[in-house]
Amino acid sequence: GRQLYSRLCVRCHGPLGKGDGGGAGAGGQPADFTDATWEFGGSDGEIFTSIKDGTSADMDAYGERIKETEIWQLVNYLKSLGPGAKE
Repeated sequence: GRQLYSRLCVRCHGPLGKGDGGGAGAGGQPADFTDATWEFGGSDGEIFTSIKDGTSADMDAYGERIKETEIWQLVNYLKSLGPGAKE
């Protein structure tokens, strides 16, 4: 998951997942994965759907670019960035 994140997500979401990568093309604010509340849901299924189908002009759909197993790897990695994950 970390390698996929580095390749696909870091440009917008930043190296530590704080939403500070600055690469959002449509002007939106990328999600901060270290935040206690995730706008598009924090359950595994909601995160999967956000990655697979996209959420906005800034967050593209990746369902046709990467395999479902890779999306699940990203889900697991993103959950590791969340609050309390490192405690």
